Amino acid sequence: MVNKEIVEILKGKAIFLVLILAIIAGGIFWLGIMDGAVIPAAIKNYQSEQELKQEIKDKTRQLEQIENDNKLKNEAAKKATVKEFFKAQSTGDITTDLAPMFENVITMIKQNGLRMKSINYTVSPPEDNLVKNGGGAYNGCRVDFKLVGYYPQFTALLQELEMYPYFINISKFEVEPYQYDKRILITDLSIVFYSKR
Repeated sequence: MVNKEIVEILKGKAIFLVLILAIIAGGIFWLGIMDGAVIPAAIKNYQSEQELKQEIKDKTRQLEQIENDNKLKNEAAKKATVKEFFKAQSTGDITTDLAPMFENVITMIKQNGLRMKSINYTVSPPEDNLVKNGGGAYNGCRVDFKLVGYYPQFTALLQELEMYPYFINISKFEVEPYQYDKRILITDLSIVFYSKR
């Protein structure tokens, strides 16, 4: 009887052991499925989430840059529309009245490293609409410059002229490369300077 009891106990333990082994085998099988399907999917989802977060940061930076650029453009446009007419001390001679403006532009040209080949001027240019149709309220003088320099120098000059505080009109800007060195540009620049009478 003792042998039967031991056999029954061993049978119960064997069944329990087989059941535990089955559970362990099922767990291992389940982990294998998880490892093969769920875990890589979770890793992929995590990587996608990180990529999306980075893309959101990049897009946010781009949006901020665009908003900042638009803000600067709007400020520049406001400044451009607020330009005043130069108020000269009326001496009776238009070229003398506008001399400070001429000096400012000539200084800009020199500071940007451009060389002046020639300067000519025309007082009250007949083709200028503001002088012609202004009812005598404005003086005008067109100054024609022949300049020599490199592209970045001209770019810097035009940016400075755009920010010039007084109303001027760039009526002509023609560029042609120097025949012996195409990096050097020869430019005909005509600027009409105005003052209020």
